[in-house]
Amino acid sequence: MMFVVAGTRHGKLIDMRVQYNLDAAMYLENAPPLVVLTTTVLGGFRGLIADVLWLRISHLQAKGDYFEVVQLADWVTKLEPWNTEIWSFHAWNMTYNISVIMAEEEDRWRWVYNGIQLLRDEGLLYNPGDSELYREVGWIFLHKIGAPIDEMHQYYKTMWAKEMTDLLGGGRPDLRNLSDSVRQRMEKDYKLIPEIMLELESKYGALDWRTPQAHAAYWTYRGLKLAEPGSASASRCELMLRQSIRYMPEDK
Repeated sequence: MMFVVAGTRHGKLIDMRVQYNLDAAMYLENAPPLVVLTTTVLGGFRGLIADVLWLRISHLQAKGDYFEVVQLADWVTKLEPWNTEIWSFHAWNMTYNISVIMAEEEDRWRWVYNGIQLLRDEGLLYNPGDSELYREVGWIFLHKIGAPIDEMHQYYKTMWAKEMTDLLGGGRPDLRNLSDSVRQRMEKDYKLIPEIMLELESKYGALDWRTPQAHAAYWTYRGLKLAEPGSASASRCELMLRQSIRYMPEDK
């Protein structure tokens, strides 16, 4: 009898899981097959597996085995795509640890940009409302590319400027009158939304979009728009937004 009663409540429980965002599978509409497999078939076991992998990652990180860390971190993101900590760690390892091992500037830049793409194209896909991940993308632009902390920082700046020149035709495009093809490429390949770029410029003046500081400001601004007003995340975003604008290169 108790099983019959429990069965009649099953549908209501499912509706409540959806209402309160407790069902991870509901977010997997556009996910890769491997992510769907790990988050649905493994069920609760994926958390246990992820914990074991985290322990292994910590051990390898201490030994400096960064390349193996990349593989394990990638597995953890597949197991727990809503764990923002692993996305940040994974991107940091690529951008700061592995890049500096590379001798050739092209290889260094590839790993730096891999970190940006990881957060921008994958981490934010599963965590679109997390203000801190937006700020993390901005930090890579501001600190790793924009600041002279890496001996090859000027090469990074040059490569990014070439990307944006190819995309926008220059540093100060007419964002109100973009062609459909340029707009589509901006939004699909770079996750740049012209309306948000215009919002930013209305507050701080015209920006040179070839510079990493402009993109640091853009991503941090998007994070600030999502952060709870008065929260620690909002304060961090506001501070970094001011830094991004402050360190904007002067027009040549």
